[in-house]
Amino acid sequence: MTPRHKWAAFLLSFLPGVGHLYLGLNKRGLKFMIGTFFSISMIPVLPMIFPFVLTVIWFYALFDALQKTTWVNMHIALRSQKMMQPSDAFDESEWMSEPIQLQEDQAIDPLWLGGGSVLVGILIFIYSVFPNVWNLLIRMNLGHILMSLILIGFGLWILYKQFSKK
Repeated sequence: MTPRHKWAAFLLSFLPGVGHLYLGLNKRGLKFMIGTFFSISMIPVLPMIFPFVLTVIWFYALFDALQKTTWVNMHIALRSQKMMQPSDAFDESEWMSEPIQLQEDQAIDPLWLGGGSVLVGILIFIYSVFPNVWNLLIRMNLGHILMSLILIGFGLWILYKQFSKK
């Protein structure tokens, strides 16, 4: 396996997820792609929130691809170093079948996924069934209210996790 180029991963990451696909991190790349296209499709529904979300996804995917390039190259170097060792030092099938794995097993908590899906579903329901109510909510700056509540909730969650560790 040849080492991956940082500049190629960086350029490909201008479309979130493609840089990860280049690195062989298909699951992670698809997550970024789905998040990006979902955010783009939700911009007309909540124009104050999803451009912000899209920006966060884009920058995170860009810099994450650069970090993962270093990790993948180190993994490739260790793998080739194992190949140069005498065959009695390790099992040959060990390095042949060993896939590149990151911490991709850290799946999204179903509680967060379910809660987010319910929230987005309610907003889409209000948008499509009650357009007058939606227009009223937009005039009341629903985007600003939701974004501030999300940031407050996220901050409280981080504080709770920090204090629960101590």
